[in-house]
Amino acid sequence: GMYPNILIVDRVGERCTSEDLAEKANTLRYQTLQRHHSKQDSMCYPKPVNMHPNSICFGADQYRCPYMAFFNSQQTTKLYAYDASEVTPWSLLLLSTEEPKYEETASEGHIVVGGWARFQCSNAAVMELIHGVRAAWARLL
Repeated sequence: GMYPNILIVDRVGERCTSEDLAEKANTLRYQTLQRHHSKQDSMCYPKPVNMHPNSICFGADQYRCPYMAFFNSQQTTKLYAYDASEVTPWSLLLLSTEEPKYEETASEGHIVVGGWARFQCSNAAVMELIHGVRAAWARLL
């Protein structure tokens, strides 16, 4: 339900050993894909986001997956994400509103969701399985 509000989380430095939540919050960088109103992929770009201090995720210094879904963002002194939760790659692949696409370069292949979340995949045949599961899931809903 929160797709396409996806954050990608990157570590920016060493893991924090302090118990101070504000210090821990500085060890991760959150980005979302800023979409243009025209919906043209060429006009989209990554935009930094901060986790709101009242969020339960504020001060977390690691996640199992580098993706999070968030319900709302608001610009105050910074752009803040609210109501965020970690999401697995499978949930993005199977439950996103946009169909995943397979992209291949000379050296490797990727499955891309929403032009933003990228998953390494060495075989395009996996897409048949993903499309089949998505279709079965859609029939259930």
